[in-house]
Amino acid sequence: MQWFSIFLYDKRGKTVGGTAGLTAWGLCDVSVLAVAARYQRKGWGTKLMAATEALARRRGCTYVHLHSMDFQAVGFYQKLGYKVLARLKGGEWKYTRFFLAKRLGK
Repeated sequence: MQWFSIFLYDKRGKTVGGTAGLTAWGLCDVSVLAVAARYQRKGWGTKLMAATEALARRRGCTYVHLHSMDFQAVGFYQKLGYKVLARLKGGEWKYTRFFLAKRLGK
């Protein structure tokens, strides 16, 4: 099992986004993708996910999986080729949680 983090910096060297997670047993689990509001919708999330997928391939992973809430970025991940595997609706919390995965090509 190997942890990873990939950071996005602005011109001044301030951290404005990144991904973090772990790779193990041929899987890459993305725990966090965050991009500061002023950098959103400018392609940085897509670039961070591409870098994460490249790292996963280098580590021998064949799948990337992650979760997102219905008020977050489910559509964003689907545009990148992630498929919804499961949904957990409501319950103790009022939001639906989505579990997504993508098979990595060569």
